[in-house]
Amino acid sequence: MGDWSVCAVRCSGQPGRVVPGQQLSTENSYRNIPVYEFGRTGKANIAVGVAVGVLAIAVVLFVFLSPNGSETPVEPTRELESDAAVLTKLAISDNGDALAAAAANGEVLVWRLPGRRLNVVGKATDSPVTMLEWSPDGLLLCGDSSGLLRSWQQPELEESNIDSPRVAVTACVFRQELADKQLLLGLSDGRIVTIDSSETTLRDSGHRGVKAMLVSKDQKTLISAGSEGKVIWYDFKQDEVVGTASGHETEIAALAWSPDGAQFVSADWNGELRVWDTKQRKLVTEASQPDAVSALAWTEDRIVTGSWDGRIRVWNVESNQLELEFSIYTGQPIHDLVVESSGETAFTVSGDGSVREWTLAKGKPSESGE
Repeated sequence: MGDWSVCAVRCSGQPGRVVPGQQLSTENSYRNIPVYEFGRTGKANIAVGVAVGVLAIAVVLFVFLSPNGSETPVEPTRELESDAAVLTKLAISDNGDALAAAAANGEVLVWRLPGRRLNVVGKATDSPVTMLEWSPDGLLLCGDSSGLLRSWQQPELEESNIDSPRVAVTACVFRQELADKQLLLGLSDGRIVTIDSSETTLRDSGHRGVKAMLVSKDQKTLISAGSEGKVIWYDFKQDEVVGTASGHETEIAALAWSPDGAQFVSADWNGELRVWDTKQRKLVTEASQPDAVSALAWTEDRIVTGSWDGRIRVWNVESNQLELEFSIYTGQPIHDLVVESSGETAFTVSGDGSVREWTLAKGKPSESGE
């Protein structure tokens, strides 16, 4: 895993108990290993089939029941096509040179930017992907609903083996600036796993289920969001929770930093957005949209949301106020969205085999009809 020499982790079925695994090896035996299909059968395949079926039904209902059915969708700038089915997750590398997508059947793809050249990484798992994330130094980490973790290191996308928790990983962050780097995993059962080169620890996050996490720029604070709607601040040095806010009435879908890290935004499945002061742990401003926020990004003075109603919404954030600048109707429910660091381009996935690229031009006339 390059510089990420972390302990392998396996979480037992008993709360709080950790059975240490093997130290991750960077020997050549782990290099250039193709990613094969695991060949799980029975219940796992049934679960995948049910998940894909539910997504297909949701798309059909969206098309026939959506009030926007008569509105003409905007054409994307470009479509990045693949043979994958039901792409649901996206992640863009910190340096902007790679875009990863993952499917409900566990397939993982990587496009090289800016040329948009496709690399088929392979079949990571047979279960729906629940987490896809790049580390600051180019490690692509993928987790699925069965608790399996897989990883690939840039630039060759060499595979590393990770002994995995037996609970779905739903969030991931990296404490990159420490002398001994740490990987933190948020689990669907509400626990957080911290992994470094010497040990693996488990703690209760205070959430019913962890949905998203952020690490402050000074590496001192972890901010987490949960399925019950709470935002929690955790101080690493004090090793305790230092703040809790019940700012949402339903599950929080995503978190995103402001460019300077002084603020962050949270968004939920009711379409509510909340902007928070990072250090003071206070609500700064809020806004709402007609449908659920499925994905979230903050670039320069704009917040970009992807939504189940098929819209990309661009919010202006000036003078600590949120104002809708414009929206783009894509015609399909947005499962995930990422924005390039320049803020000029967004990528979305909508439950089929394509990644769609959109131009977020400043001063664009509103297409929202809202």
